[in-house]
Amino acid sequence: MTSSVQQLPHVFRETVAENRVDALYNSLNHVARGLEPGEKFASLPYIPNLSEKIGKVLRKHGIVAAFKPMDKQHVVYSVPCGACGMEYIGQTSQYLEKRLSQHQSSVRLNTGGTGLTQHAIERGHQFDYAKTKILERVEKERNRKAAEMVHIKLREGSTVNLQRESTAMSNVYTGVVNKLRDLRVAAHTNTSVASSIEGVWG
Repeated sequence: MTSSVQQLPHVFRETVAENRVDALYNSLNHVARGLEPGEKFASLPYIPNLSEKIGKVLRKHGIVAAFKPMDKQHVVYSVPCGACGMEYIGQTSQYLEKRLSQHQSSVRLNTGGTGLTQHAIERGHQFDYAKTKILERVEKERNRKAAEMVHIKLREGSTVNLQRESTAMSNVYTGVVNKLRDLRVAAHTNTSVASSIEGVWG
């Protein structure tokens, strides 16, 4: 077999070599990942309560899914209620999926003092964590907390946040809220809250 390959033109010999290396690499990958012959591998972002179900479905079709954390930290986020459409606004320096997992645990164990937990327990509603949106990415903690309060104020009447989660906002930001409302209505765009806050605090 070796002599017959050597008799082939150089370009064909390279192709044969590449195919053999590729086959060996893929077979080693299958072994390392614990895959059966014919199974495929997929790397997907982890979404609480949803990824597990997706994994089971993909497995039935010969696809093994490996879920990795979403690289999302230092964010202001919104989680919609799946029953009434209200939303919870929060902020975290942690990975977002970890914070969402904490929310779910708080609801399950009836612990924690957020508006999300209170709404879920008192109303019996379930939040749609899979539809969580990142509203802002803000590195500085004080700016991130201020951005959270501004986002709550911008959505006044449509959030489940407790009153104390926004009443600490300085009067300085009342002007920021009004300015952002005017800009968004006029331009029909989501003007960044963080950039407006940086103009106040720097």
